Amino acid sequence: MSLQSAMANEARDRVKSPDSKPLVSLGLPVYNGENFLREALDSVLAQTYPAWELIISDNGSTDATEAICREYAAREPRIRYYREAVNHGATWNFNRVFTYAEGPLFRWTAHDDVCAPELLEQCVAVMQDRPEVVLCYPRTLIIDPVGEVICEYGTRLRTSSPDTGVRFDDLINVDHACFSIFGVIRTRLLRRTGLMGDFVGSDRNLLAELALYGPFHEIPGFLFLRRDHPGTSTRQFPSAKDRRVWFNANHSGGNYPTLTRAIGYWKSIARVPLGPKDRLICLVILGKWTAMRMRSMLNRTVPHLGRLDPLSSSRPLPIPGSPEPVPGSRPASTVSTTLKRVFTLATSIL
Repeated sequence: MSLQSAMANEARDRVKSPDSKPLVSLGLPVYNGENFLREALDSVLAQTYPAWELIISDNGSTDATEAICREYAAREPRIRYYREAVNHGATWNFNRVFTYAEGPLFRWTAHDDVCAPELLEQCVAVMQDRPEVVLCYPRTLIIDPVGEVICEYGTRLRTSSPDTGVRFDDLINVDHACFSIFGVIRTRLLRRTGLMGDFVGSDRNLLAELALYGPFHEIPGFLFLRRDHPGTSTRQFPSAKDRRVWFNANHSGGNYPTLTRAIGYWKSIARVPLGPKDRLICLVILGKWTAMRMRSMLNRTVPHLGRLDPLSSSRPLPIPGSPEPVPGSRPASTVSTTLKRVFTLATSIL
């Protein structure tokens, strides 16, 4: 065994010992990240919380990423570096770093983002004090390629609610950037999920499933710096159709993102041990999400039929052979009204 391996084993044994702080496993998936990788690694090394391990998975990078990673791993025994010969896609790489996690807490770390030194310390303190919290994350600042602050990310979700339906509803129906995926997560619960899927929006699916297990907690401080630059997936691949290649480098054939995500949400609701009431409420919320996507698809595909949209039109869809509605009569229930009635009924009888 080499001296470096012996030091690494000793470090991991030390942070996993009963009288030490809980180990946080950090997973850093990377592909051609030489531009910002050093800054990301330095922010990990600067953490005030010492009990961490960093797992780097290099997805066949062709730039200086390998040299940078080996340099840092050689001088820091808490860093483990793995390299693939070819690029398997982001989904494979995100899931791979998690398979090597040894700590009870886990956090994904992006190669182009920066963490304030107190991030791990503050998140771990919450996770230790509040065992019901599934995921803890700080507020986010958006920075530019040179690290200058662009703005504060302002979207706030009700993921701290004790109500399972409220958490699930916000995560799938409110437009948000999924930055909480870079929070500290309980490893045992993350292992029960479907992890990242190889489809666009799979991070949103994963967050929604984690929220079925319990509440999240948001640290009020801006401790996560998310970098906006031309190399991000959303900048390189602005359309969902193109971005699927980023998730899965070997993707081929048709792609039905709405159907795939709907099936993913349904599997999450089925997989998590929910009570009958919460399960039914979440299924109704999923029905609302599906209906909204159908409305959007209808408006994009046949714009002039928007007036027949069952979620927004006051006029019911015509049924062949049926009489015209009487002027002034009450319009037929829309899909959204029906869902609200089902939701009210479910919460009242269960």
